[in-house]
Amino acid sequence: MLKKTFFAILLLFCGITAFAEEPLPPPPLKNMDFSEGLKFWSNRAIEDNSFSVIKENDTNILQISGGKKEVTQLIQSINIPPDDLLEKRLTLLVTVKPEKIESGSLHLMFREVNAQRKTIRYRTLKIDKWNKKDWQRVFVSVVVKNPTKYLQVYIKSNYLAPDDKILLKDMTLKISDSKKR
Repeated sequence: MLKKTFFAILLLFCGITAFAEEPLPPPPLKNMDFSEGLKFWSNRAIEDNSFSVIKENDTNILQISGGKKEVTQLIQSINIPPDDLLEKRLTLLVTVKPEKIESGSLHLMFREVNAQRKTIRYRTLKIDKWNKKDWQRVFVSVVVKNPTKYLQVYIKSNYLAPDDKILLKDMTLKISDSKKR
């Protein structure tokens, strides 16, 4: 009887673990929808309102304008070890609307860093006064190569005037084979 009970418990345990869901890996970037404001985004310029989160039709939108400094930026490190990303393509996609740009630009960037914390290279997409003023889906892409040890995403405001206004939403980070976009 004890053997049958033990066998039944063992079978039940195996059945439960076989159907248990694997925990989801953490997202490569935290708070991509800005639902928690600017939390998880390193930012030294929050107090001058060059970056703020507004709501429009139940969607969080990052609003970017010029501040007290000529250059301000939001930065976040990617939560996946670069060794796991070698030879993979990372594509940062956003929907952006350069509503008003009199001067300056917005840069969406990947920064690749080596083991000594020195910049290897930046991959950059520039949004400026020449871009159309409607909502548009844009992307910047990088293939991770050695000697990359750290990866960061930057949202960088360059010389925007205080009344300039760029809106950004629907951020996603796609990881694929290096041959695909």
